[in-house]
Amino acid sequence: MKFGREYEASLEQDQYPQHWIQCSISYRQLKKCIRKIQQELSDLGLDAEVIRRHLAMSVNAKDENLHRVPSGIDSGLKLRLVFLARIHDGDLVDATLSGKTKETLLGLARKGTIPISGVADFSTGQKLSQEPREECLVPTSQVSTGFYTCKNHHDPNLVRIEVPLKNNIKFFQILQHGLSDLNTLHSQEKTTLRTEISDLGQTVSKVAHPARDIQRTDLYAWRAVFGLYLDCNVFFSTTESEDFNRSPADAQKQLQVFSSKLEILQETNRFRRRESGLALHRFLVINVTLLRNLKFQHLNMRAAGKILKKFDKRTSLSTGGSVSSIMGAEALSPQTMAKFMCSQISNEVLAIVPQLNDYLCPVCFSVSHKPIRLGCGHVFCIRCMVVMQRSQQSRCPLCRDDVVMQADSANLDLALMNFLKTYFPAEVKQKQKENERSSGIDRYGSDYEKHIEKLSQNRGTMTLLNDLPSEILFQILLCVPPPSVLAIQQVCRKFNDLAQPLLWRFHCRTQFKYWRPEHTIATKLAQSASGFDWKNLFRTRHLADLAISDELEEILSSQAGRIERSERILAYSYDAKDTLLRNFHVNDDCEDVLARRYYSDAILGALHRAMAIEEWTRIRDGQPVSFERALVAFDHFVLHDREGDFDEVAAHLDHIARSVQIEDPRFSEAAPLHKAKLIAGYLRRNGMTGVADNSQYHNLRNNFISRALQSRDHASLPLISVIIFCAVSKRLGHDLDGKPVDDTSERQWTYMDPFTSDTEVSKSDLEAQLKVMGVPAADHDMLLGVSSVAEMVRRTSRNIIGSIQTNSHVHNLTWNTVNGSIDPEPDSAFYSALWALLILPEPNSGLFQRARFLPYMIEYLERQFLFDIRLIERTLLPIFEGTQHWQQLHDAVRVMRAGDSIPKQTKRRNAGIANSVRFKVGQIFRHKRYNYQAVITGWDVECAQSENWMSQMGVDRLSRGRHQSFYHVLVEDKSVRYVAEENIDSTPVPVGTNLMSLAGRHFKRWDNVSEFFVSNIRDEYPND
Repeated sequence: MKFGREYEASLEQDQYPQHWIQCSISYRQLKKCIRKIQQELSDLGLDAEVIRRHLAMSVNAKDENLHRVPSGIDSGLKLRLVFLARIHDGDLVDATLSGKTKETLLGLARKGTIPISGVADFSTGQKLSQEPREECLVPTSQVSTGFYTCKNHHDPNLVRIEVPLKNNIKFFQILQHGLSDLNTLHSQEKTTLRTEISDLGQTVSKVAHPARDIQRTDLYAWRAVFGLYLDCNVFFSTTESEDFNRSPADAQKQLQVFSSKLEILQETNRFRRRESGLALHRFLVINVTLLRNLKFQHLNMRAAGKILKKFDKRTSLSTGGSVSSIMGAEALSPQTMAKFMCSQISNEVLAIVPQLNDYLCPVCFSVSHKPIRLGCGHVFCIRCMVVMQRSQQSRCPLCRDDVVMQADSANLDLALMNFLKTYFPAEVKQKQKENERSSGIDRYGSDYEKHIEKLSQNRGTMTLLNDLPSEILFQILLCVPPPSVLAIQQVCRKFNDLAQPLLWRFHCRTQFKYWRPEHTIATKLAQSASGFDWKNLFRTRHLADLAISDELEEILSSQAGRIERSERILAYSYDAKDTLLRNFHVNDDCEDVLARRYYSDAILGALHRAMAIEEWTRIRDGQPVSFERALVAFDHFVLHDREGDFDEVAAHLDHIARSVQIEDPRFSEAAPLHKAKLIAGYLRRNGMTGVADNSQYHNLRNNFISRALQSRDHASLPLISVIIFCAVSKRLGHDLDGKPVDDTSERQWTYMDPFTSDTEVSKSDLEAQLKVMGVPAADHDMLLGVSSVAEMVRRTSRNIIGSIQTNSHVHNLTWNTVNGSIDPEPDSAFYSALWALLILPEPNSGLFQRARFLPYMIEYLERQFLFDIRLIERTLLPIFEGTQHWQQLHDAVRVMRAGDSIPKQTKRRNAGIANSVRFKVGQIFRHKRYNYQAVITGWDVECAQSENWMSQMGVDRLSRGRHQSFYHVLVEDKSVRYVAEENIDSTPVPVGTNLMSLAGRHFKRWDNVSEFFVSNIRDEYPND
């Protein structure tokens, strides 16, 4: 079959898209042009053989008789034949042609004139145009209109004959147009594939992320798939017997081999997550698409080569160096695209799942468990290093440097060790067993191995366990991780016959510290273990722990849907706290330590605040709530990972009450007034009443009961001291929440001031103090009467706001959640006061007075407490229902939910953007004008704000104006700002503690090497 038919058949049979076929080389049309060029040469008395002889003579005479004038992609290549002939006899000087050809050319020479405007008669010797050149060239626009002659400037007896070839112009125009279409198509397909590969990489990163439970991740399944893919060498060969670049046909065979082996692999190595199956299908589609592109490029490369070869053969008008430039076009180079795309796949997909071969010890060829990095940089497992040192092998097996004997514990590569534990848990566990076995043989000799083999071959071990008393077996089970207990009980009946309630109650008590109130766990623990299904309770908590962990992983992996996922976690109430605390306290070398701590703390904070607001809502609804719980609710806003919730404060107060009774064994026999004095005296002796240093009176922490109980100096405001006194008194038989325990007798008020004294204070003294303070006598009875719980909450709110205002100049330096500072952060404290005053407003205050707090609430919600949206909807919206404030709050919440649910728009750095956007996401800088420290969280190529905003901020007054890069930044004071590039000073500076605490919202961790935060928002900025 001729190539033309084969070419068209291939385009049709391979079912290429129609727009691909339209961009392909027009082989048939080019072939027709070649015939026309042949006919044109034939009309001149020329054929291919004549032209070849002429070119051969020209080369010998060192005269270029065939001029090639390349002039761009639109016009193609302009060719013409040039001869020199004698004027008198018409003989050609530099070519040997047939008689017919000579007659034709001589007739042209004797014609004497050139029928083109602007070109003179050759017999006069004038130049053929106004161009100042040695030879007489015809302008490009006139080259195809006829034949041209002129006298030679060096010899007046010779005439120069130029023969333009017009059909070759059309040939190269068609060819170049086809190449242009192919280049455009190639760029489009390349971009599409690159995007698909990047998106696939993000999906694989999510489904193959290492997990504590290997059953919950597809890490090993993907490793097997990628290992098989690498072994198949689909597009490139790594064997010496084959070419490095595979042809499309060979690549198709290898892809079929990979698909066949993959089907076999999936029978024994199935994915656990549905997303993995979809991702694998996308991976195969990407490879098939790449193969189709290569086949299409290869087919067009052959077509271009064939047609150029046919052009040279039929016309002998060799295109010379133009052939190499045409055939070197990227659209006709399939291997160029293959290399680029395979590199993308390797870097953005395959690299996500590391292969074991890259981390093998070069001595034992197993995983480098506890890797030792020598001074030369090579890595070996610790077992092989011990063997080399014992045998006095001082030189590195790879580079022969004398570094082995100098290795010690400092050479242990901790980062690599943790990496291997994370990504190769099964291999590390197996290597650890082998190392233990080898160590036992080294210590006890070969008998150790024989003994181990004997135990493994028979069931002696199980017999020994069966012989042990049940009490010892029970203690053994207590040391086994709960998930493994079930497995043990399935293989040994005696373990299954042990006391199940005691076992699972033990695990419920030790594995989980915090429980939602509905469990009534304290009551159940106090009862007999046999009266409750503890195993089922443990199972419920264990499944909740797994579900919460999965939701948290989703929050860390994607910016979209975080509010909804946090609400699913918050639905578990206090059952979620243990899981959140475990994630908050991850090691510093965790891959996403900052993000994990930030979002664990954010959700935990929302959980604590929900509990506090529930207490205040109960007060508003008229339900009984103690002073203690009403004020401990404020502590829940600043709690974070510290102790100090309702139950923990209650336990602390219980301890104080018991201590009072222990200190005075006859306490229960004392009169009520004497009991009050004993309590006040105990609190004063233990520093739990007041502030020792008056300069610290307005310290913010003095407003919180848990801080007063936990701190060494127990500093607190008088109100907090009174609440502690009341709480302890209540535990010792006195209800001081507004009335005495025995309400049948006539009330006789006793006044105590535990903040300043442990004795009774007379009513007259208090009235005198009020008089000095200027309080009208008519208000004395009200002020000296019973205080409601709601009023105590409002007073605490006012105290918090007063402390913040008094210390506003230092607040931005006092908060620190990561390092566990005892000082509460002002924003969280102020936020608690806002909530309290909105739920329990001042008497006689209307909705208008409460509505003035809404702008603050919306700002805090958007900036710091996004996971409180459900609290806003359930608690605040009903308060303002039917007013314009309801609409304002409702719209703000709706916008936040919508913004959270929509995936972020991807911003990639292409060649143009990379040059214009100088700084990257995660970079630390100081503002040149305001000197604050911040981190870049996003960028725009130029200012993307509204005209009104730019006018207010004076953007056009900047030296570079609005047409420069602008950056979204997170500032160390928690604010979010928009900064022009010219105001950024990127000089390296140490990262502040405040910024490190906040960075987890956008970043995984801090990289000490690059001095950048590692981005956790790559779905929005994949190239940063």
